[in-house]
Amino acid sequence: MEFLKQFPIFQEMTDDEFERLTRIAMKRSYEPKAFVLMEGRNGRRSFLFNRGW
Repeated sequence: MEFLKQFPIFQEMTDDEFERLTRIAMKRSYEPKAFVLMEGRNGRRSFLFNRGW
């Protein structure tokens, strides 16, 4: 989860806050061209993309 530290919002977190985040965050991989998000659909999750397309 170290890649999260490249985002300014996570750089401002304390070590304790960052540790709590990494305990609930999930790393997922998707097949090329898989639909991860669909326009107009409500979701319950937040996504940060490390690589893609």
